[in-house]
Amino acid sequence: MDPTSAHEASRPPIDAHVHDVVDLATGSVVSTPGSAAPTASERASRLQRRGFPIDLLGTPSHRLSPKYPYQASPEGYLDAYAGDWSAGNDQIWWRLPATFDNDHPTVNAIFSGVAAGARVLTLDVEVWPYAGRTGTIVVFVGDTQAQIPVSSPTARTIDVSFTHDSSDPFTAMVELRQGVYDFVVHEVTLRSPGIVVTQQPPRA
Repeated sequence: MDPTSAHEASRPPIDAHVHDVVDLATGSVVSTPGSAAPTASERASRLQRRGFPIDLLGTPSHRLSPKYPYQASPEGYLDAYAGDWSAGNDQIWWRLPATFDNDHPTVNAIFSGVAAGARVLTLDVEVWPYAGRTGTIVVFVGDTQAQIPVSSPTARTIDVSFTHDSSDPFTAMVELRQGVYDFVVHEVTLRSPGIVVTQQPPRA
């Protein structure tokens, strides 16, 4: 058994999927639990209730994953800090100590060619907190952040709505605070209506 498989076997199964809708301007987070990943219409409806346009959930302008961490046009790339990178499993995995001094960095996504306007950053992740504790996922876009508390093992679709200021390139980053045991990133996407995407290699 490889080390990643051994670690997966040591953590409890995930039975719930949570959809987090984040308004980056205010830092507010509305989390909706379910038994499966939210549908596109459910995501659009929840974003619309937060005041963001429904067309933000069209085709991503940027789609990055451990298997495909770079795209050429518009340019974007995914980077990780000290994670266990598995392109074959299409995941980056971290196991954290019970205590640490500062926020623990995980991934950076760098996006180019994005004009000013309403945008949605989406993170597809899995997270396991330490038993009896609440950990925190901290999402940054530029210098602005929002915090998502996690108190049970969950798969999460995190939709971060924000208004981009046209800075180019710009960086989105995810950090973790104490209480998180295991954390897995599967995909990071950015939806930017009106941007033409050059054809990317086919994805398995």
